[in-house]
Amino acid sequence: MTRTEEARLRVALDAMGGDHAPRELVMGAVAAARELGVEVVLVGPTARIHDELQAAGGGSLPIRVLDAPEVIGMAEAPAMALRRKRQASILVAVEALRRGEADAVVSAGNTGAAMAAALKTWSDQGGKLPWWTMGGGGAPWDSMAFDPSLDLVYVGTGNGAPWNRA
Repeated sequence: MTRTEEARLRVALDAMGGDHAPRELVMGAVAAARELGVEVVLVGPTARIHDELQAAGGGSLPIRVLDAPEVIGMAEAPAMALRRKRQASILVAVEALRRGEADAVVSAGNTGAAMAAALKTWSDQGGKLPWWTMGGGGAPWDSMAFDPSLDLVYVGTGNGAPWNRA
């Protein structure tokens, strides 16, 4: 089966999470759609996202915008912010996953808010297992190595040591 025959991966991207949002995230979404054939759902304030998408030349790519007028800041308390901001970009992205409109969610924003929002999507095998037994989240810069012969940087993700679940 070729790449065009396969189901396209759909990624909901919290376009307001992280530094320099939404510009840098939209540029990354355009690159992912163009180079990897990924379908991207950009989640954030529609007008701002459309402006950045147009500036990045992503108009004809498999990218759509899902409106989320609110943003949870890095310094906000996650649980309180999620209760107050029901239309926050991370929450709207996770809800898109729950509805089956995306296969994955990516956010570089408030980690606590992202994990609390994601908690709603984690299976607990019929209520028999506590959510933390399934893990979740990974350190994006766990390890790096440079191969000078190939001029490549390898970036690993995940926990660098066994996770203490006690």
